[in-house]
Amino acid sequence: MKSWILIPVLALAATCMAQGNESPQSVVDAAKAARSKPVKAKKVLNDETVRANRTGFPDASITSDNAAEIVSAIRAYDDKHTPAETEAKAKEWYETQDGEMVRMINQSDGLINVSERSCEYAAGKDRDYATCEREQQRRQIDNRNLYNSLRRNVMRINLVIRNVRTQLFMSNRLNYRWMIERQFPSEY
Repeated sequence: MKSWILIPVLALAATCMAQGNESPQSVVDAAKAARSKPVKAKKVLNDETVRANRTGFPDASITSDNAAEIVSAIRAYDDKHTPAETEAKAKEWYETQDGEMVRMINQSDGLINVSERSCEYAAGKDRDYATCEREQQRRQIDNRNLYNSLRRNVMRINLVIRNVRTQLFMSNRLNYRWMIERQFPSEY
């Protein structure tokens, strides 16, 4: 009875040893094959590379007026393409910028006025009323700062869009009146 168990065990051991002898050669062959294939560089995708690939024009800057750079890119595109193609590409660029402004405006709409919340619920909790009031004031200041930052960014993008529209009209007579500015909610 022990021989019946011993035979499969020995057969399994012999198979493993045979595979073990072939394994280093297989690994070496696999390494050589891998080296012979050309390796392609991977492209890193982030917000900037995705946007740049879509339009080919720089995004409107929220730190400075880069309208001249954008107009230069649109002019270079216009030199090699039809007016209809140029306008379609410019619309694509504008829609990207407009989408960013809409995102910022929606984010500002999501900010709530913390003073509207009541601290009465804190009476029965572990926190006292004064702690709740201080937290609300801190959130109110943070929300106000974020609101002002979003508003400033939308205003800067609007400025770039207005300057791009004006410069294109003045230099190339490209009349893109559809490049309109977004209004930011005036009250917090």
